[in-house]
Amino acid sequence: MMKRNIAYVLIAFLVFLLCCSCTSLSLEMKAQNEGVPEWVYVPQKQSGRVFFVGKGTDKDSYRASLKASIDISSQLAEYLGAPLSDDQYRELTTLRTIRDYSLSVQSKAEKTNSDGTVTIYLLAAASENKLYQLRSSTAEEKDQLLLDVQKKQDEAQAFYQKDMDIEAVKTYLDAARLAYTNQIETISSDALVDKACSILQRTQMKIIDSDPSMCRCTVSVQRRNRFFASAIDKATVRASVDAKGASGTLYRDSFVFASGKDGKFEFISPNDGILKQSSVLFQIDLGSSLEEFTKAMPLETSQRVTSILEEKTAMLDYSLTSPFAGTQIVLSVIEMDLTGDVTSPSDEPSDTSKNLGTLLEDSGIAVSLLGTDAADDDAAFQQALESAYPFYGYLIDARVGVENSYQSGTVTSVLANGSVKIYKRGESSPVFDSGTVQSAASNKDADAAVKEAFELYGNTICYRIRDWFFFL
Repeated sequence: MMKRNIAYVLIAFLVFLLCCSCTSLSLEMKAQNEGVPEWVYVPQKQSGRVFFVGKGTDKDSYRASLKASIDISSQLAEYLGAPLSDDQYRELTTLRTIRDYSLSVQSKAEKTNSDGTVTIYLLAAASENKLYQLRSSTAEEKDQLLLDVQKKQDEAQAFYQKDMDIEAVKTYLDAARLAYTNQIETISSDALVDKACSILQRTQMKIIDSDPSMCRCTVSVQRRNRFFASAIDKATVRASVDAKGASGTLYRDSFVFASGKDGKFEFISPNDGILKQSSVLFQIDLGSSLEEFTKAMPLETSQRVTSILEEKTAMLDYSLTSPFAGTQIVLSVIEMDLTGDVTSPSDEPSDTSKNLGTLLEDSGIAVSLLGTDAADDDAAFQQALESAYPFYGYLIDARVGVENSYQSGTVTSVLANGSVKIYKRGESSPVFDSGTVQSAASNKDADAAVKEAFELYGNTICYRIRDWFFFL
C-alpha cells in the first residue's frame, strides 16, 4: 500500500512538471508567432527583482509608449495597494525610472498591427526589498485607517447615546469619508451615510418664545421619536442675518450657536448693524465635517445630506421696535477744526447732525435736531435745550473734530476724532459713553476730505447709538 501511494505522488508530480513545461512552451511559441520578445508573455524571474510588463496601443508610437508606462504604474499601484505619487508617476512616464523603488525600464518591444496601430511593450524591473517595505508600510497604514474608521463609528454611536445627535452625524460623515477615500472594502461608506441621514431626518428645529420687536428668540433642537421628542445637546446651529456696514453696504452675516442639555439656545444678534426689518435663518451646521465630506464624496452622495439639511431650517421674521419709541430724543453734533474751534453753524444743526439724524430715522429712532448755540457753555447749552424741547427724554450729545490733516501730492488726508454720550433727562452722568471714535478720509479737496471723514464718523456711531436704544 505504501509503495502504491508513493507511485501516485510521483505520477502527479510528473504531470505537474509536464503541464508547466507545456504552458511555458506554449507562451514561448505565442511570442515567436507574434514577433515579440519572449518576456512579453513569459514571466521573468531574478533573485531580488520584481518584473512588470506594460502594454500600450495607439496610432502614434509615442502615445502607445506612454500608455505602456501608465499600464506599469497601474500594476505597481495594485501590487503596493496604494496609488503612485504625482512625482513618481511623472518620473516613470518621462524618465522610465522610479528611484524610490529602484525601478527602471530594461527592454522595449514594438509591434505594428494589421489595423495600422502600434503596440509598445515595456519590461520594467524593481527592487523586491523596497517594494516589500513599501507594501508593508501601506498595509500598516490601511490597518490603521481601518481602526480609525471603526473608532469613529464607536464615537458616533456614543454621541448618539448621549443625545448629541449632531455630533454623531458629523462623526459618521467623517468615518464615511475616510472609508470611501481610502477604499476600505470591509466597511461600507454608504451604510455610514445612511446612519447620518437617518439621524438628521429625525432632527427637528423650532422657534419658541420669540420677540420680533427685539430680534430675539429661543431655538429648540430635538430628536423626533415615535411618541415624544427629546432634547439634543450641543447641536450646532448657524444663524444668518442681513446687516448694513458703516459704509452703508448690505451684507450677509452669520454666527454659530450650540444648544444646551435642554436642547435650546437663546438667540440675540451679535451684529448691531442688522436691518430694521428682515428675517433670521437658522440652519443645522455640520461645519468642516460637511465641507470635507462634500469635497471627497460623489455628488449624489453629498446631495443626500445637503437636501435633508435644507429642510431642517427655522425662520424668525422681525421688525425692530425701540423700547424708547414715543420718547422724544434730541440730537446735537458739534463740529470742530484742527485747533478745536467750533465750525458748525450756531443757528442750525450741523451737517453731521443732519446726516446722523437721517441714519437714525432709517434705523427706527426718531430724533429732534438741536443747533450748536453756546456749545462751549454747558449751562447755556442746557438752557437752549430745555427751551427748544421742554419735554425731551434723552439727549444724544456728539462731538467730532479734525485730529490731523496732511498733504501728499495733490491729496489731502484727514483723521477725525470724535465721541458720543447719551444723557437721560435730569441726570448729569451719561447712560452711555462711546469713548474715542476715529475715522479717516482722503480727497483732492481739503474741505471734501473733512466732510467725508465726518460722515464716516456719523455712520460709525449710528450703530452704537441704535444698539443702546434697541438692545439696552
